Amino acid sequence: MGEHFVSQRTSGQGRRRPVTGIRRPCDCSRHPAAASLMNPDELRMIALFAEGLPIDAIARRMDVSERTIRRRMRRICDRLDVQAGIQVAIWAVRHGLI
Repeated sequence: MGEHFVSQRTSGQGRRRPVTGIRRPCDCSRHPAAASLMNPDELRMIALFAEGLPIDAIARRMDVSERTIRRRMRRICDRLDVQAGIQVAIWAVRHGLI
């Protein structure tokens, strides 16, 4: 894995410095079968979310309502025992799902 750096403006120290802890291993014992429980639509939704698309754009691309996207994301968060959609996206990337 390559190193990640904080930019000079972000760090405020005038030089780049390595950032640690970005790719921590996941504690899969909390949700060992979650990936197998996700359907292709949920994986597509997570991938679009990970790309940074807002909920309304995801809903348009998937031809469903914003409420449906929010409800599906909440269910996935519950399955993975996480609090936010960004945590779902990070989990999916770490596990090679997206």
